[in-house]
Amino acid sequence: MKAVGLVQILNIGSLNLDNVYRVSSFAKPGETVSAKNFSISFGGKGLNQSVALAKAGAKVKHLGVIGYDGNDLKVALEEAQVDVSLIRKVDIANGNAVIQVDDAGQNCIIVNAGSNDCLTEEQIDAGLRQMQVGDMVLLQNETNKLAYALERAKQYGLKVVLNPSPINEALLAVDLQTVDLFVLNEIEAEFLTSMSNVKPEILLNSLHEKYPQSDFLLTLGERGSVYFSNGKILEQHPYEVKAVDTTAAGDTFTGYFLASIANEKDVKTAMNIASAAAAIAVSKHGAQSSIPTLNKVEKFISEFENDKLLDD
Repeated sequence: MKAVGLVQILNIGSLNLDNVYRVSSFAKPGETVSAKNFSISFGGKGLNQSVALAKAGAKVKHLGVIGYDGNDLKVALEEAQVDVSLIRKVDIANGNAVIQVDDAGQNCIIVNAGSNDCLTEEQIDAGLRQMQVGDMVLLQNETNKLAYALERAKQYGLKVVLNPSPINEALLAVDLQTVDLFVLNEIEAEFLTSMSNVKPEILLNSLHEKYPQSDFLLTLGERGSVYFSNGKILEQHPYEVKAVDTTAAGDTFTGYFLASIANEKDVKTAMNIASAAAAIAVSKHGAQSSIPTLNKVEKFISEFENDKLLDD
């Protein structure tokens, strides 16, 4: 599908080889469990989000680093119609992850940065120079040079979007005042605000007090999502499906939301499209392979609305 949006998106993100183990339940400390099956797939929050952006119709460039064993990751992005001209190769092992997926579709992930820690300031600047004022830069916390990318993106006049995952203490040392939009879940919001077991509205108000320049898209899993901007809140209820693997659900949601915004959809419409895309993703196994095309998402929404009319 040809991207039609006016806004380009530069995703400075990770590229991982995912080692996925299907298990009945997660291994506990000191326990050895037998996997039902094993597979190697392509992932990393960066790659997943770039694939979701492209499948949703966005113009997306991916800036990242692969290792000597990571050529297939670049090919996967090319096949998804992502611009890979800003991907560099280094002579070390690629970033990788060990993922347990249980019978309920939940996941447990260990990530090794590998080549994802090899971004350079020169590489970041080369990517930013290709963008225009008003374009979008998407960042996560799975690569090095995050602070530099945040600072330079703002200097180039770009809209900065941060998915602060995985959340950790090192992120608190980074100046996040340049972020225009945070896309985060409750755990990440609680970490940034030092709050726990509070209502989403309280979390969002606390985030706004800490980062008054930013908007916030808070994902709530089975309870949907909430968007906060200038004191106003928009809510999106989830589409109910049987979850078999939640590995790329958040990345799918992020990519589809940002692509919809880039293609001039309003926030409420973007949230609905993103919610539908994530619902499809959790109903399939795998990370990048579970991300649906825009046509499938639109068909899913249409069928849901028709069923709702019949029920009424």
